[in-house]
Amino acid sequence: MIACQRARYWRRTIWMMVFGISFLYAKEIAIYVKDAENQSPIADAMVEAYSEAEGWMKLGTTDSTGKSSFQIDEQIESFRIFHMAYEPLFLRYLPMKGSMIEAKLQKIQYKVDEVVLSASRFDQPIQEVPYQISVISEADISFQNPQTSADLLAQNGQVFVQRSQQGGGSPNLRGFEANKVLLVIDGVRMNNAIYRSGHLQNVITIDPDMIAQAEVLFGPASVLYGSDALGGVMHFSTRNPSFSTSHHTQVSGNISMRYGSVNREKRVHTDVNIGGEKWAWLGSISMTDFGNTRAGSRPQWGMSEIPGHWLRDSIVLVEDETDRVVLNEDPFVQSPSGYRQLDIIQKLAFRPSERVQHSLNVQLSTSTDIPRYDRLTQIRDGKLRYAEWYYGPQTRILGAYHLTYDKAHRFWDQLKLVGAYQYIEESRYSRHFQVEHLNQRKERVHIGSINLDAQKKLAPLHQLLYGFEWVSNWVGSEAQTRSRLTGEVGPLDTRYPNGGTYMQSIAFYAKDSWRIHPEWRLNFGTRWTSVLLSANFDETRFYDFSFSQVNQFHQAWSTSTSVVYTPRLNWSFSYLNGVGFRAPNLDDVAKVFDSQPGNIIVPNPDLEPEYTNTHELSARYKSEHVQWEAGTFFTLYRDAIVVRDFQVDGRDSILYEGQLSKVQANVNAQEALLLGGYMSMRIQGKHLELFQTLNYTYGDVINSFQNIPLDHIPPLFGKGQLSYLQPKWKVSFEWIFNGEKGLNRYSPRDEGNISFATAEGSPGWIVFNLKTMYHLGERGEWQAGIENLLDTHYRPYSSRISAPGRNFYTSLKFRF
Repeated sequence: MIACQRARYWRRTIWMMVFGISFLYAKEIAIYVKDAENQSPIADAMVEAYSEAEGWMKLGTTDSTGKSSFQIDEQIESFRIFHMAYEPLFLRYLPMKGSMIEAKLQKIQYKVDEVVLSASRFDQPIQEVPYQISVISEADISFQNPQTSADLLAQNGQVFVQRSQQGGGSPNLRGFEANKVLLVIDGVRMNNAIYRSGHLQNVITIDPDMIAQAEVLFGPASVLYGSDALGGVMHFSTRNPSFSTSHHTQVSGNISMRYGSVNREKRVHTDVNIGGEKWAWLGSISMTDFGNTRAGSRPQWGMSEIPGHWLRDSIVLVEDETDRVVLNEDPFVQSPSGYRQLDIIQKLAFRPSERVQHSLNVQLSTSTDIPRYDRLTQIRDGKLRYAEWYYGPQTRILGAYHLTYDKAHRFWDQLKLVGAYQYIEESRYSRHFQVEHLNQRKERVHIGSINLDAQKKLAPLHQLLYGFEWVSNWVGSEAQTRSRLTGEVGPLDTRYPNGGTYMQSIAFYAKDSWRIHPEWRLNFGTRWTSVLLSANFDETRFYDFSFSQVNQFHQAWSTSTSVVYTPRLNWSFSYLNGVGFRAPNLDDVAKVFDSQPGNIIVPNPDLEPEYTNTHELSARYKSEHVQWEAGTFFTLYRDAIVVRDFQVDGRDSILYEGQLSKVQANVNAQEALLLGGYMSMRIQGKHLELFQTLNYTYGDVINSFQNIPLDHIPPLFGKGQLSYLQPKWKVSFEWIFNGEKGLNRYSPRDEGNISFATAEGSPGWIVFNLKTMYHLGERGEWQAGIENLLDTHYRPYSSRISAPGRNFYTSLKFRF
């Protein structure tokens, strides 16, 4: 017994001595990975080490500063560093060279196996995707340096954006906008029960400084995303926390400041990342101050002068409880249009193993009052109609839990679970000129959602995606009128039913991807969706409708079928047929509001869902220096929800806010037809890069007598960009353009806002931008540019405010 104890004692002693000696000889190494061209740090690069005894061993990944640190022993012979966007790099380890190693990676130009998330809710090579997809990378976002996320989409050149005020931006995809396109952030749908059919500004609540990647999927995506995805999906992914690549906690962050002259923009952003081996936290805050925006001073292309109603000659000044019309000192300044915004994001991630990760995502976006510029310019009886019209603080709060599980299971290979809660608050304040009372309307929306998505390889040739979605909306709508003299509060009609509204959707989907041949892939998907809506008018309702409640229940099947043919590594051709479905929401069936002076929209409890059937052909080519994509689509739009003349108890006009107004409502039109095409091209050499897009859509409502132009169809538009690149700096010359849209292509219902255009329609225009970026060593960069170089005065189609004039901007960014 004693002999055995002595033997165990000496074995422990020998092992401890060996371990201690190896620890003494172990060395702390830090590898800094950079982009060889611009010297910027590369995050998420994989570092591996090789020894003859162990072979290749994974050491860790780089953090946001490009650093990866670890302990090694003298047996290590070489390192291997690789990243999906860069060529792999092999380094021979020389112990005498010190403990800091600098690695510079060469970027791969346009990898054929570029992956996207939006097309399948999991990473998928873009060559296998039948949809038109525009990917805006973090590098593109950083260089474009947009004021808002709406500007980011507009500068992409493939998304048309409409504005009614500076604090807005309504994306339009192939003639669909507002509640007919879907906004998604970090896997959570932003669309809710009060997303309206007109123009929306909700996209500006996404902080552009925190977007890691934005993907725009064009065409019906109802199988994967359900209702509201008729025109497409805009999926924004914000940056995630970075874990430590060593045994030590690592701290990194960014600070940036930006100034723009056209609206005296002042923007400050900072974020901090604290990463451990299993825990990581990322927090950010952005504060922006926009002043009144100034329009251009020169007529746009093809016009001899600037239309008079595009200039602000006079404004209403409120002093001592008195409204006075005063001269606008500078007619090109669109006053009032300024506002301020605050964005906060907090993310916490826990990674108990390499295959499992839990994360919490909390976001807050809020603003000051946002003036509704177009309403403030309206004239009635030769005078300004409103003294005040503004949106109250626009607040969006998101709290989400994410689970990713990559361990193979009987029923899945990858699993994602997202549970989220959102709170939305919107309000509208209006007061007529020289009227005592201010009308106040406020909506509060509570949204709960659960998404479960799974991916399973059923056989060598089959890849199955399936999932479940549950979304519930609770809407409260209130209104009052307040005397600005006495403060006395009185009753007022609400925008939505004031007895409370509940809207719920439940859906299941499945999609199979079948590689029937090495060059052919067949995809088929289906989704079942049910939507329940219940809205109640209480006894204090202002309008004596023949109903006191709106109850709807709809269910539908959506399908998609596509074929992708890849005859060569660089080429792919695809055909897609998708059936889209959209159930009416609260804004469609039960709102009461004035769409424009003299018109009032009332509830229509009999409104039915709308459907689309789209056929699309596309081709895509990618090589080391050339990227090209083109396609054409045809969409049959059935039971389209459009605004038409209506009656309330046999009356075609009712009194609204003291004015006799024509009654209108959302109704289902018979059919509509949309068709169009698109093209994008990118050519890159060693130092020069050329980029060009072109987009066209045509739409008509079809009936027995004549074809009537469909609302919201933008004219031909696109963007070009010529860039010169050097290792430390980049300069780009851009041209952004819109074609004209004549009166014969406007809807007779004026959803295209013809009254805010010209007597001939919407003129074509082109503007030029000049942008540059210079890297200040390893941890900083300076950017500057001139937007609207010629100071052109123009209005994009359907916009009710003129675009910004010449803008000089500059920004500084630092990493630590």
